[in-house]
Amino acid sequence: MKRNLLFFSLSIFILFSLNSEMNGMMKGEDAKVNFDIAINTGNKQLLNSINLKSISQEDQNEALLKVAERPALKYVEIAKILIENKADPNTTDQLGATPLMRAAEKGSLAIVELLYEKTRNPNQLDKNQFNAADYAFFGKNVQVLNFLINKDFYPNTISPTKVNEFLDKFNYEKLFNQAVEDGNLNQVKTYIKEISKLENAQKIKDDALLKVARESDSKYVEIAKILVDNNANPDTINPVGNTPLMTAVSRGSLEIVQYLLKVTKNKDQINRLKHNAINLAYLNKNKEKLKLLWDAGLRPTGNITENQIKEFLDIEIIRQPVEYSSLIKNLINLQKNLIDLNSLLKIFA
Repeated sequence: MKRNLLFFSLSIFILFSLNSEMNGMMKGEDAKVNFDIAINTGNKQLLNSINLKSISQEDQNEALLKVAERPALKYVEIAKILIENKADPNTTDQLGATPLMRAAEKGSLAIVELLYEKTRNPNQLDKNQFNAADYAFFGKNVQVLNFLINKDFYPNTISPTKVNEFLDKFNYEKLFNQAVEDGNLNQVKTYIKEISKLENAQKIKDDALLKVARESDSKYVEIAKILVDNNANPDTINPVGNTPLMTAVSRGSLEIVQYLLKVTKNKDQINRLKHNAINLAYLNKNKEKLKLLWDAGLRPTGNITENQIKEFLDIEIIRQPVEYSSLIKNLINLQKNLIDLNSLLKIFA
């Protein structure tokens, strides 16, 4: 009887232990599955919901190597979470490449900046004697290569001459700005696709729109259209506070003024000198632009009056009728005083 009871108790204990172990394994497996999903999709919320202590350092290191290659900015946050836990920013893959090297080849500048700060030796070499700058060169990652060179980290296997030739060839910002300045429509169309991938793309496009707005050649109208179609902001302002429309009014062609007038939302922008677009047209004595802006409903501000513009445009000025009521009232009062004075004279006569 006692032997049977002991055997039964032992069986229950073994079954309970096995069940607990299986539950733990299942939870661990679920965490690993969710972890992989979070890494592959860049899901920060899902990653934060996982107990990362249950994920091995090997798995986290592998995940960091993977997200380092992802160009989307959401993976920067994933990398931060991994590094704050067990992931080692100095880990390497089978070829000896670090997360920084992988990021330099395919990743964003933001994740390179993060890994540069966290990596023990940013100039580390892999098994082929390549460093992060080599990876950036081979990946044609111009922004990253410029970043590393500015930190005095040059490719280990590429000559400085080839590096400079590469930068001249693939420095899309420089090529794009030159195409804009030259009014080369086809090159602008080509390079704007590459510009759109850069983190400072918005500023580059806005500055380009301000630049073409001051050109007098009508071919720049087409470039302005390409810029606006690719999200350049028509309401951007330069340091003086002028929009592209205001710049075009001062220096550009009539055609580009006509185009910018259509796409600009804040047509009444006032610059630091307290002038708006129609003021600038009047001050520059440009009758065509002034008439265009006047007909579009723009009106002057500050010391420039509507009558001044009308006179310049030969628009009939309707004079306001003189207010006679106060004058008549004064005459009536004067008449009463004269009557009173006449009565007094008769009394003393």
